[in-house]
Parts: sequence; C-alpha cells; structure tokens
Amino acid sequence: MNDMSHLPEETNARARRRKRIGDRIVQVALLLLIAGGIAMIMRTLSPSAGAAPTGGRFPGGAPPRGAMPGRPGRMAGSGAAAPAGVSAKPVSVTTVSRATVEETIRVNGDVETTTSVSIYPDAGGKIVEHAVSVGDAVRVGSTIAVVDPSIPGQRYEMSGVLSTIRGTVTAIHAQVGATVSTQTPVATVGDLQDLEITTFVPERFVDAIRTGLVAGVTFEAFPGESFEARVVEISPVLDAASRTVEVTLVPVTPDGRIKVGMFASIKLVTRDARDVVTVPTEAITSYYDDEIVYVLNESGDAVERRVITRGLASSSLVQVTAGVVEGEQVVIAGLSSITDGASVRVVE
Repeated sequence: MNDMSHLPEETNARARRRKRIGDRIVQVALLLLIAGGIAMIMRTLSPSAGAAPTGGRFPGGAPPRGAMPGRPGRMAGSGAAAPAGVSAKPVSVTTVSRATVEETIRVNGDVETTTSVSIYPDAGGKIVEHAVSVGDAVRVGSTIAVVDPSIPGQRYEMSGVLSTIRGTVTAIHAQVGATVSTQTPVATVGDLQDLEITTFVPERFVDAIRTGLVAGVTFEAFPGESFEARVVEISPVLDAASRTVEVTLVPVTPDGRIKVGMFASIKLVTRDARDVVTVPTEAITSYYDDEIVYVLNESGDAVERRVITRGLASSSLVQVTAGVVEGEQVVIAGLSSITDGASVRVVE
C-alpha cells in the first residue's frame, strides 16, 4: 500500500507558488498601469505636443494659420479657430497733421502800476494824522497825512504831506505816531489805469527775449482764463545775485479786474511756427543717435521705422521738417514692443 501522507504538503506548496505568481502578475500590471498614466500626463503637459516631427517646426517654417501648441489649427483651451494676427503687437496711432507750434518760457511776476510815486513830507516830525487810506483816490495837492514838526520847548504849525500826482493810494509806509524825516516816504500813489507786470527771466533764456514778444498771463483769481500781454522793456543789465534779467510787460487790453499786487503766471512765446507738419511728443523715440517715429503701413498691419528731422517743439507737439508727411499715421503707444517691420494691430 502506497504512502500518501506527503500529498497534502505538496498540494499546499503548489498553492503557495500559484499565489506568489498571481501576486507578482498583479504587481506588474499595476506598475504598467501607473507607468502608462504617467506617460500620458507627460505627453499632455509637454509644450512640444502636437508639433511637427521636423525639429519642432512646421513644414515651410511656419505653423498653419491659427495653429496653437497641442491642437494644430485650433486655439489652446477652446474649440474656436485662432484669429489671424494673434502675434501682432497692440499699438495706438494718431494722424500726422498741421498745427501751430510755440516755444515758450514760463515765469512768475507781479502786477504793478506804470506810474507810481512815493510821497515825502516837507518837514520832519511826528505823524499825527492820516487823511487817506489804501485804495483812496487822490488828486494833485490832496493831503495824505499831517506831520507835527514841533520839538520840546518849541511849537510849530502842522505840516501837511501832499500828493504830487493824481491816482490811487497803493501803500501807507508810516503810521500815526511814527517820526519821519524829509527822506522818509509816507505813502505811495499810483495810476491804477496804467498797469504793468514785472518778472525776472533766467540768464539762459535772455537771448530769446525781445520787446514785442506776446505772453499769456493767468491769475489765481480767474482760473482757466488767460490775458494777453506784451513785452515793452528789458533791463540792459543782469542781476549778478539771481542771474536774471528784469522784464516788463503791459496788458494788451486793459481789464479792471486786474489789481495791483496780483501774482501773475506768465507764458512767454519766444518763437512759433504756424501751419507746419507736427506729431505728438510721445510719438518720438530714439534709435542710436537718431530720432525716429514708427509709421503704420497702408494695410494697417505693420510699421516702418522712419528717421525724422525736428523743428520747433512745445510741451505736446513737435514740428517735423523731414521724415513724415501729413496724413500718415504714427504710433503713440506701444513703442517699447515694436521694431522696424513689426506686425501690429491698432487698438483704441
């Protein structure tokens, strides 16, 4: 009779081997699934996905119209075809036109009277009375103040301080109780119908100043309103301390609203060019040693670099004597992102 006692052990051993083999098969399958998933993710994220096999370039050296990485001929992340000119740089343009360009100097000044006289007493002494106040109109011979020339132990008649011109009292220099001499101004009288504006122009602009120049004058009391004035006098000497020259202007049209003592902001027009070809200041940039503008082509989809020659310039406009013509369009925004021949799209 055969001994069968060893059969259960062999059966168990075979079962354990089959289980180990099954476990290994499952592990290998899981590893293959994981590797396949990782590969799919890497292909999806790769920037070269969907690219042509010839070194990342499309046949002919350029992608088909509207092509985007990952989906040839389609816009990434959308189901619509890409519009033409997606690589064009956005720019804003303006039309070259004719205008007047003014070179100006901006300075400040004060309104004064053309005729202004200091009034002195005929006798020294103590002021005992003022007969007028600032703003009062006086005539020749009108009493401005009264001076008592008496000294201790002696009595003298009162002495009147009389105006020598007709006009308006613009200042009182000596108050009641003050002691004055014949060299002490008691008051100032001026003709307020004849005003002037005094200013001081820096030395570097002296060569541009001449009589007859027109200026626009503004006052804080009248915001947004400009008054025309004209240069009538230029000092022949330069102030050594301030390095300025005194310039006098008079209003072209008298205006009773302008008062003595007002602070004036003055824009002096030193030169002007009328009806000339101009471009905005922001349209001009530098290219090495040249000043240039970018001109939009006739199709409106590319720009051309042009070297220009400038004439006069104001704060907002530049006269162009060569390089562009009236009617052309120049770039005024987006200059930093374009170069000669760049593709562009015009935006507002």
